[in-house]
Amino acid sequence: MAHLMACIFYAISYLPGSVDSSHNWRCVELEVCSDEGDERDLFEHYIVSLFWSFTTITTVGYGDIVPVNKYERLISILCMVAGVGLFGYLMGTLSSMVQKMNMDELLELERQDALQAFLAYRALPQHLSDRITEYYKFVWERELRLQERDWLHGLSSSLRTEAVLYMYQDAVEHIPFLHDKNIHFIADMMLQLRRRDQLRGRATQLHVFCVTGSRRRLPSPLGREGAGHPHGADEARGTRLSVFS
Repeated sequence: MAHLMACIFYAISYLPGSVDSSHNWRCVELEVCSDEGDERDLFEHYIVSLFWSFTTITTVGYGDIVPVNKYERLISILCMVAGVGLFGYLMGTLSSMVQKMNMDELLELERQDALQAFLAYRALPQHLSDRITEYYKFVWERELRLQERDWLHGLSSSLRTEAVLYMYQDAVEHIPFLHDKNIHFIADMMLQLRRRDQLRGRATQLHVFCVTGSRRRLPSPLGREGAGHPHGADEARGTRLSVFS
């Protein structure tokens, strides 16, 4: 843009009515008032024009090179408008990029603020507030996993298999049943599984594969230890228990 404006500003000084007179910027700044006898090279004229272009586009305006006639004033106005528009476009683009980068973080912060406002308004006990907060963290993580599942189903079979095996390689390594199975079978089965996060102290009637943590028996919801569980009930003594059903 600066180059284009510089070329126009230089060419405008050759319009009829400005040549062979003192009514153009070349005559005032470079003391070149006609086309004849100009010993200065074209490169110097271009540098001066480019200098004017940058000072005008950036709205610095040192004032050492000024428009003299109406044509030069008109191109100066257009140059300033273009500079302001370019600056606004760049700022808007950068703002959009930053906003997109932080969109997920902003959404999570808004959710957390709204949840904390609700808990504070109802003055719930601290232990209950902590459980509610932890529960919603699990829910929000699950929403992200559901979005990942949609992306995976849109892939081709080979790409989907490769991606699933990489994503769930830790879980597959801890399930002996899958060690001798075909990779396509493993990928299809992993996509059919639904992960659940089981908090410590809560009983479950689902089949459990402990990915991390130690194991111990859980009381069943019916009051009988391991009731309804073909392989017994287990719990991870870490922060969570990964359950697939």
